[in-house]
Amino acid sequence: MLNITIFIWSRKRNLKKYDSNLDEYICPGLRRLTFRKEEKQKTENGYNTTRRIYECKSCAGCSLKAYCTKAAGNRRIQISFKLNEYKAKARSNLLSEIGVKLRGKRAIEPESVFGNLKWNWSFKRFLLRGLEKVTIEWGLLRAYPKSPAALKEIQAQAKCNIPI
Repeated sequence: MLNITIFIWSRKRNLKKYDSNLDEYICPGLRRLTFRKEEKQKTENGYNTTRRIYECKSCAGCSLKAYCTKAAGNRRIQISFKLNEYKAKARSNLLSEIGVKLRGKRAIEPESVFGNLKWNWSFKRFLLRGLEKVTIEWGLLRAYPKSPAALKEIQAQAKCNIPI
């Protein structure tokens, strides 16, 4: 029998054991989720992805079913091996020496600019809509890095539809 605390922790961490020889996943209740089918899907961003569907033959009588799935039927998971490859690559890049240094710089370089705009200038949102107009507004913000008064004047002109 599996310890419930360990199971809940593994569920939150999304840990599943994969048996590559049989192409099956093993759930925390030690039941096998076998391959059922492949589905091609298009994400909201227009990216085509292939997901493999795995399902347990029977979750009846499993003491962990209430913690394992909310479904009325059996436990079913969708896996995208390509996405898992991308995640592993990203994780290895972030944990590499260079990745650690770059993550350290992130807090120093851009965050101070945005923090200055948000806190010192009380900048909440762009006034204009559309990529071209927002790009112009961002350029104006960068052109006056030390002058909140100039920013206020620009914002006032934008609100009154005065051409800048």
